[in-house]
Amino acid sequence: MSSLSRRRYRVFIFDPVATAEFSKRVLERAAITGALIGTVRTWDVLPTNEQLETKDMDFAVRQEDNVWIEKLLNEMHIPFGYCEIGGLSVELLEQGIKVDFVDRRVELSGLFREAVSAAQVEKEMSTIGTVELLAATVEYVIAMKLATARPKDDLLIDMLLRSADFDYDRVRDIVCRHLGIASVYRLDAMALRAGRVIPPRLTRPCRP
Repeated sequence: MSSLSRRRYRVFIFDPVATAEFSKRVLERAAITGALIGTVRTWDVLPTNEQLETKDMDFAVRQEDNVWIEKLLNEMHIPFGYCEIGGLSVELLEQGIKVDFVDRRVELSGLFREAVSAAQVEKEMSTIGTVELLAATVEYVIAMKLATARPKDDLLIDMLLRSADFDYDRVRDIVCRHLGIASVYRLDAMALRAGRVIPPRLTRPCRP
């Protein structure tokens, strides 16, 4: 028997309900606000047959608030790592928990900070199992996905452009302020390919 065939691999099965329960408990005990983002957030706004699978759950948090999450995780003796883009990552494989508390401190902390503030005002909620989580609006989710320029995120944007109900002008404004006018033009091109009727291009400069 080869050494490869003798190896034992741990299979991780992501449990969104267990992850939602854990994440809500962490955010509440740390007394901070986090807004659900990423693929799990889109499950609320896309038809069932268009929802994509994912292996984790993501929350937008303010950079300074991750200090309190880190402190709490240490007190709870829960192992964690650091996200390259800025944030904390927790994997509890035996429980099916995988969550990232993302602040994008490397380059886009302003976008994530603004998304959290908007979520606090608009109070959109996502329900995972029986757990209710504060959620970022679709407009901010699209902007965040656009920033990655990854094919899988472009696919999700395309699906949202085709199927989700949101304020397109608001997305453009968010993208313009945080990602720049070139990203607005890329978004418009994606929207046209998705069959969405878009307003004339921006005639004003992007506001900081």
